[in-house]
Amino acid sequence: MRRYLLSLLLCCLPLTAGASSLTLLSSYPQTMLSHFIEAFEAEHPDIRIDLLWRRPQDALQWLDENNGAGTDVVWLPSWRAFQQLKQQDFLQPLSLHHDVLPASLGDFPLHDSDNAFIASEMAGYGLFFVPDDLERLNLKAPERWQELTDFAWYQHIAMPVPSQVGYAPMLIDQLLQAEGWQAGWSQWLAIAANSRLIGRGSDFVTDQVLQQRASIGLTLDFFAESTIASGGNGQFVYPKQTAFNPAPIGILKRAGNVEAAELFVQFVISHPGQTLLLHPDIRKKPVNPQVYAGRSLANPFALELQTAYNIDQGLHRREFNSALFDAAITDNHQLLTTVWQAIHALPASQHPPLRQQLLNWPVNEPDNNDANLQACQQRHDNNEAEQQCQAFQQHWQQRFQAHYQQLLDHIQSR
Repeated sequence: MRRYLLSLLLCCLPLTAGASSLTLLSSYPQTMLSHFIEAFEAEHPDIRIDLLWRRPQDALQWLDENNGAGTDVVWLPSWRAFQQLKQQDFLQPLSLHHDVLPASLGDFPLHDSDNAFIASEMAGYGLFFVPDDLERLNLKAPERWQELTDFAWYQHIAMPVPSQVGYAPMLIDQLLQAEGWQAGWSQWLAIAANSRLIGRGSDFVTDQVLQQRASIGLTLDFFAESTIASGGNGQFVYPKQTAFNPAPIGILKRAGNVEAAELFVQFVISHPGQTLLLHPDIRKKPVNPQVYAGRSLANPFALELQTAYNIDQGLHRREFNSALFDAAITDNHQLLTTVWQAIHALPASQHPPLRQQLLNWPVNEPDNNDANLQACQQRHDNNEAEQQCQAFQQHWQQRFQAHYQQLLDHIQSR
């Protein structure tokens, strides 16, 4: 904290002769940023970094209100935010040396096709659990998300709600893309029926597991590894099919100090900068495969994972998917789990047709021109769009509620 108070004081003092300043806009924790700022300033003592910290949801608004002026480098863990900045023509092409960085992880891009921004680190989706707890329950750590649809996992899963937990929308969509729209949603219904839902204001998924309110949690590697490093007796695994969420960095067109900005971005993606991501205070996944060499940590580039994911498609339907998740699952979770439990209380021979009936997904996959998809996509910027998206969600909430209740009545009348 003293480091940042000092920075605020220094910003008001004249620079020494030959020195220059660089303004960095970021939403990363100040602990992480302090390591990068101090390392960069030690390497470039003639450049001082002034940190402009904003929450992720406030950073774009601040840039928009100021038309991108007064900031040199933007560093946010949000591919979506950088796509918006590119669409608004706020970013300038990067002229950096990044030959050692791969263009992608599987089918997942690690830099913009027009070189407007580049990934600085990434986080992958997977499962956190305590091995002894699973062994005690006679459960095996899943290799695929689909294994969590088994009723043996009933009430043992902690699952984040995508409309309330920032990292969850991509978690949901990666399975929809991998399995197909109908099959993917059917699997999420079954997994959700086995789950405790974790929403805004709840404990972290990892805390749910450590406190034995769940036996396994759906989360990001960063949260799991930080928990383990803090003494949590847990383990994290990537399912065979998953996605990685890259965090970009870029330079604004109206940057006042382009030369210093390029030096900072170059430092972040350099081998020393990427190695700094492994610091115990940070624990992020580097995008430079060479940094993993000789270290005992999971290397996403070396794991046999299926990482095919269309991030543009995922971003287009992010809010649409979240509205559907709430309609089918969040708003009807108690009824869904009641039906699920009732089905599995019947003789095993009766399970397949009833499960199929419950998990049949009735909503068609939208294209990018779908009116409700576009309304949900614009819901946070437009009152009319928000009302249309809410009406769409309410319609399907009632449809799912009626479907679950009808099936429950059918089971109870047998």
